[in-house]
Amino acid sequence: TDVGYYVTYRGIDYGNGKPELSPGILGLNGETISIEERARRVGSLKHTAYIFISLVNPDSTKPTFTADVWGRKVAYWNGSEWSIDYDNLKGNERYEVMQNPVYCIRDFLTNTRYGVGIDESYLDNSSFVQSANICSEKLSSGNMRYTLNLVIDSKKPAIDILDEMLSVCGGFLVWSEGKLKLKIGNANESVVK
Repeated sequence: TDVGYYVTYRGIDYGNGKPELSPGILGLNGETISIEERARRVGSLKHTAYIFISLVNPDSTKPTFTADVWGRKVAYWNGSEWSIDYDNLKGNERYEVMQNPVYCIRDFLTNTRYGVGIDESYLDNSSFVQSANICSEKLSSGNMRYTLNLVIDSKKPAIDILDEMLSVCGGFLVWSEGKLKLKIGNANESVVK
């Protein structure tokens, strides 16, 4: 599927500084099972960021859990079209695409399941590409100018979610010439050329 939520299980630290790694997750009765088996038991995990942890802690210390959670695969501009083919991305490009606010905003605007459901033909591609490029600019610190890491609360109104996404990059939407255009704030931080 094109849904891109991933959880990489890293370990449980019982306070001794030595995380215990596990090759699977625990089932409800304590046996270790694969994530695929857990999905089979509870139904599909499609469209869900998911982590299940069950443990018995004999010495009653509070464990620390760590996980790397990746966001949804969003379409990005590959120079000629919108694509979700991440195979051609190198190094950190995959993470930069998923964290680019413009790509996330575009995904939210066009997604019919959890977003606004606007047809792509109403979006002004050139304004979205230009705004995405501004967000991706490398600052002198080496970081992208703007990034977005957001969990969407399905109970929030779409306008509130969109407002939150736009605020990350000083963005605003404009209806002009029959198209929805995106404009991004341009901070004064120096950019690496």
